[in-house]
Amino acid sequence: MHARTRNLLAGLLLLAGTSASAQISDGSMAPDFTLTDYYGNTHHLYSYLNAGKTVYLEIFAVHCPTCWAYHQTHRLKNLYEQYGPDGTDELMVLALDYDQWNGPDEFMGIGP
Repeated sequence: MHARTRNLLAGLLLLAGTSASAQISDGSMAPDFTLTDYYGNTHHLYSYLNAGKTVYLEIFAVHCPTCWAYHQTHRLKNLYEQYGPDGTDELMVLALDYDQWNGPDEFMGIGP
């Protein structure tokens, strides 16, 4: 491979890695968004924030071994059960699965 091509590819990979970071800067306001869950319920970010709740947003993909391994620990499920609507009601956990073809059972890790 020519040095110029190799350097171009290395630069593109470097830029791709930095642009993949979706973190907003400290003190910034996240834009409002609406999600529809597997059951047709809508969730509005600002509705939860305006109600004084903390919102935890998990974005993962089943085909990502690290993401799926963390999802399978059920830490967020336990967090939701303790602090969500059936617990202290001070937290909302929203989880986005990149793999849109999965159903709710796969998403929850209870089978196909």
